[in-house]
Amino acid sequence: MKEIKVNGNDTGLRVFINGVPDLTQVPKEIGKTVINTLEAEIAEWMELKPEETTTGKSQYL
Repeated sequence: MKEIKVNGNDTGLRVFINGVPDLTQVPKEIGKTVINTLEAEIAEWMELKPEETTTGKSQYL
C-alpha cells in the first residue's frame, strides 16, 4: 500500500492506494464521468443526518 499526496486536500485525511495507478490509461471522458459521479455522491452524503452517517446504514458505506 502506498500513500499518495492529493493537491488541494483540505480534509487532512491521508489517501492510500494499492499499486501505482496509470491515469494515462483512462480516457478523459470516462475520467470526467467518474469525477462528476463521485462529486454528486459526496455532496449527497454530506447532506445526510449525522446518525445516518455513523450507523453504517448509508448506501455509500
